[in-house]
Amino acid sequence: MAKKSDGIWKQTPWGDFTPPGVGTEFEEMLFDDIEADDLLWLQATRGDANQVYRKIDDYTALNLKTNTAVAIDARRTVYQKT
Repeated sequence: MAKKSDGIWKQTPWGDFTPPGVGTEFEEMLFDDIEADDLLWLQATRGDANQVYRKIDDYTALNLKTNTAVAIDARRTVYQKT
């Protein structure tokens, strides 16, 4: 089991350890790894500032709120809801 000092596992208030990513609603991915037409977010936060996008092709996503196409680097980290 990992130690709490290694920064990989977080200690809960009850004293047990939780692996990273458990309990979060966003999964980190590369833009290149997402299929066309899938939804994605540019941040792993909730709120109106974090708008939803739909992947159009390997370098473009559509902002669904403003209906504008945005160029995105294929190796950029983006997030999908789990």
